[in-house]
Amino acid sequence: MAETVPNISDAKLYTDLLPGDRDSSEDAGFIITARTADHDIYLYACAYVIRAGGKGIWLIPDGRINGTIFFAIPRAMTGKGLTDNAFVRTGWHFNQYLKPQDHKVVNDAGRAVWSMGGRNYIWRDGAWEVSGAHGGVQTNLTFRPCAPAEWRWGPFDKLMEADSAGYKVAALVSGTITVGEETFVLEDGYATAERAVVGQSRDIVAELVGGHQVLAFEIRGPGLEIQVHRHTGRKMEAGNVVLNGERIDFGPWIAGSSVEIETLDYWDDPHSGLHTPCRWRIVLASADGSAEIEVGSSGRSYFHYNTDGGVMLMMQILGVANGVFRSKDGATTPIVDALVGLRWGRALLFANETLTGSVV
Repeated sequence: MAETVPNISDAKLYTDLLPGDRDSSEDAGFIITARTADHDIYLYACAYVIRAGGKGIWLIPDGRINGTIFFAIPRAMTGKGLTDNAFVRTGWHFNQYLKPQDHKVVNDAGRAVWSMGGRNYIWRDGAWEVSGAHGGVQTNLTFRPCAPAEWRWGPFDKLMEADSAGYKVAALVSGTITVGEETFVLEDGYATAERAVVGQSRDIVAELVGGHQVLAFEIRGPGLEIQVHRHTGRKMEAGNVVLNGERIDFGPWIAGSSVEIETLDYWDDPHSGLHTPCRWRIVLASADGSAEIEVGSSGRSYFHYNTDGGVMLMMQILGVANGVFRSKDGATTPIVDALVGLRWGRALLFANETLTGSVV
């Protein structure tokens, strides 16, 4: 049975348990999509362990990545479309990778701590803390889960046989983020915590050969959480709605349910040169309930993965959702300017390409 999260045992290095002659990676990360008095803000703070022991997916034999993304969009621009907003982004280039000795794991006084690159990721029973500074972003934050964990990668006790384990969980975050001379104060802002480990069976760039894309929405409002995912390389399209603690799933394994995602608009990003999707219509339907949602964008940033197969770019977008959820008894719940954290990703290039068009 999957354990309750968070707890101090989550801080162990699970990649140490996987075969040393195969590639593996793990992360401990947090995404914040929250409102302050004057801004909608986005923070991505994530620590990665990467190991290239087998086919060499990760290129670096034993590395660490401390990644930071932060931006703040004035409330007057909420949902008005993408612009060339400024953002903090650091940690993913090879010359920014850290070494194993830069990653300190300490257990003391009822807590476990990952210290990496100036930031501390702290586990306590029932809460996480993220403190310290990285990339000029100073954090003093406490996260508490507000929903059951979704064990998307499977339970940790099945890691060896499944080659993956870990969870995502909705959380509320309070504390401060200081960038330059401005401090953003959060009180029960929306966040997501992730703790995942995967082995060599997952190759994120290889899964995107042939123009495949990743698209994932996390929509949050009072008593409401909606997740919708599309990964064309894995033929996956699914979603779920949690309303006041009651969950409804949508996807091909749920008889009579459906998931539709339609891209309504694009934006030409002058920063990256990408023709970027920026507005969507989502329809979830089943016998237990349905949702019709339009998602608009407010701000964007990016990070990338370098692997032996090539380079994958993941765009991190902050937006808002509007629409309605209808329960099976006919009751309706309006969705009004609910905050959205979403990711859109695709491969930018592959390590080896041929005149026949094949990627080897």
